[in-house]
Amino acid sequence: MSNNSKDLKNSEDEKEKSPSELEETTENLIEEKSDYQNKIEALTKKINELKSANKQLSKRLEEVNVNNLENQSTNFKQKIAELENDKKALLEKSKELQAKQEYIGFLETEISRMEKTIDSLQTSIQDLEEEKKIVSKSFEESKVQEIEQDRQISEIRRACPKCGNNSHSQIREMIDKTNIISAYPKIYGKKYQCGQCGTEWRKS
Repeated sequence: MSNNSKDLKNSEDEKEKSPSELEETTENLIEEKSDYQNKIEALTKKINELKSANKQLSKRLEEVNVNNLENQSTNFKQKIAELENDKKALLEKSKELQAKQEYIGFLETEISRMEKTIDSLQTSIQDLEEEKKIVSKSFEESKVQEIEQDRQISEIRRACPKCGNNSHSQIREMIDKTNIISAYPKIYGKKYQCGQCGTEWRKS
């Protein structure tokens, strides 16, 4: 897996971390950056020492033409080149750590913003719950009034239109087969019959 793929995966993993984990990650990155800086300083010191030794060897080569000293000088130059490359790689790594620290700061800001949004939503939910209770109470009261009105209308309809009898025990409800509401399935309407005068009338 390439370094870019690893960094991308690490960034995606960091998005899923909690604030406490992000803080711990930040501290680890700072320590890691400090270690790299110490290594860079040590390598810089070593490079300077090698350069100094190389100068001394070059001076000796001018005085004494010795093949093995020339070989040593070449080896030192190669070593210096390798250390320079190592130093460059550590500097790049240090820049990457700095970028990660900045990204973690961005994530912490986003987390803080999201927490404020959640608090706002919770407040809105509470307000809606209160409004729901008020609406529900109003609906129940309206339903009770509607039931009462239906009951009063039902009592009016059960009164005999001829003799005025409104005693429920003396008014019979029956099927009106002359009033077909639905052919299939077959459904008939209802009608009332007065127990006092025998008058029949349809249930409207």
